[in-house]
Amino acid sequence: MIAVVLVGSSTACLCASSAAVDPSATRSESQFCERQLGKVRRQRQFREMAFIQKEVLMATVPAREVVAESNWKKQASRAWVLVKQTAHLIGPSAKFLTTCEAHTYAYSVAANAILALVPFLVLLITIAHLTQSLPAERMIYGLVSEYLPAGAVELKGDLVHLTSHHGVQVFSLIMLAISSSGVFLPFEVALNGVWGIRKNRSYLGNQLVSLVLVASCAGLAYAGVVFAAAVKAAVVDPIPFVWLNAGLTFVVMKVFALPMTILSFWLVFWWVPNGKVPVVQVFPAAFYTGLLAEVFKLVFGWILPLLDFQKAYGRVFWLPVTLLVWTYAGAMLLLFGASLSASGVVKMPQIRLQLGSRQGTGAATDGNTSEPAELALQ
Repeated sequence: MIAVVLVGSSTACLCASSAAVDPSATRSESQFCERQLGKVRRQRQFREMAFIQKEVLMATVPAREVVAESNWKKQASRAWVLVKQTAHLIGPSAKFLTTCEAHTYAYSVAANAILALVPFLVLLITIAHLTQSLPAERMIYGLVSEYLPAGAVELKGDLVHLTSHHGVQVFSLIMLAISSSGVFLPFEVALNGVWGIRKNRSYLGNQLVSLVLVASCAGLAYAGVVFAAAVKAAVVDPIPFVWLNAGLTFVVMKVFALPMTILSFWLVFWWVPNGKVPVVQVFPAAFYTGLLAEVFKLVFGWILPLLDFQKAYGRVFWLPVTLLVWTYAGAMLLLFGASLSASGVVKMPQIRLQLGSRQGTGAATDGNTSEPAELALQ
């Protein structure tokens, strides 16, 4: 920068001396001097601006690093608070699953659920026959293949045979009425204990509630099947590509099965306890339990080949044992969701992502910086 000043001064002196020695200097020489002086001035301005920008950059970079470091510390502290609050909320429900009562209820629910599974499917297929809805019947078989962990092919063959005899259908309804009480009776005792309700229903009262719940869940399940079959027939079936057809069929089944599963859990958590239960507090627990049920189905399907029940129990008992373990784990999941509903899972903290926006030209001009995303507890 000093060299530029010296060059500019020498150029100015040279032009002035030439003008002083020869007053009759030509116009071209004066223009040449003016161009040289302008060039020197521009170089001086450029170097001054570069120096100023360098100083500003050195002043703002450490400040930005400090702000980013403080924001990350703030995010980490808020995330840790979120983890502690979630653990404080889920901890009692997880601890409930370690009690002897929870395992006793789960085994009872699992055994009766196996007894009620085939009659419940027979009821749905019978409704499809009465309404003459072949797409709904196919969708029921598709759901059996999707959700049953083992023996889906054998079960579908048995269902076709069972639903073709009216006497079998009547007997299946009787078995469904008996086994449904076996499912919801221990579940009511468990939910009454979770909610602090001391008095249980009578056997006839529990039988009545069980029949109402079975009818309601059957209605929800069949409504989901009908809607899924209609969407599949209108949107998926015209697609000629087999792989795309199969993928969209899977998506359609999930889209309609998940809401019906959540609504069924909500009815169970709301109606089974022998007392008034707040609906707003129960529904979030049913929602989270429905999502966990989908995760559980995937995880159980992954670990089932590792268990290899056929090698341990032989060709005769491996399928009943697989279904028993499957329903037992599902019953434990339902008990966990029921405990969450009583714990007030509606108060669970949520993560809200806040994105700041840059305003102005930069931190050196107006002091506004771009705020990074941060966690906010609600």
